[in-house]
Amino acid sequence: MKVNTTRIKLQDIIMDAVVDENPSNTAEVTNKPVEKGEDISDHMKIKPYTVRLQGSIVNDAPAKLQLLRSYQKEATLLTYVGRNIFKDLVLTNLDTNHSVKNAKGFDYSITLQHVKIAKPETFEV
Repeated sequence: MKVNTTRIKLQDIIMDAVVDENPSNTAEVTNKPVEKGEDISDHMKIKPYTVRLQGSIVNDAPAKLQLLRSYQKEATLLTYVGRNIFKDLVLTNLDTNHSVKNAKGFDYSITLQHVKIAKPETFEV
């Protein structure tokens, strides 16, 4: 019997192990002080969601690390496919740990943030 396994990918990188996949959705509420009593809130704005990934890279680790760094440096729009699927992400944080426990690779903590791209429109006046 053949087992169908899904590869966890961040754009072109097959992630060897993702231990934690943590999406976060937050909102910001504006508060206005009043002379007496509690502050009043008059607006809420949804902030871009983030996804934090933690795991290990073993196979072809130097090339994958170089590609991760280039994604961040070039602000490449990424797609992540794991337990969830997220599109239009940028890599905002990349922490790596190169310990003896993973001598052929590295452990990572990655933060991705969703971005909305503004598309210019032209019209005649």
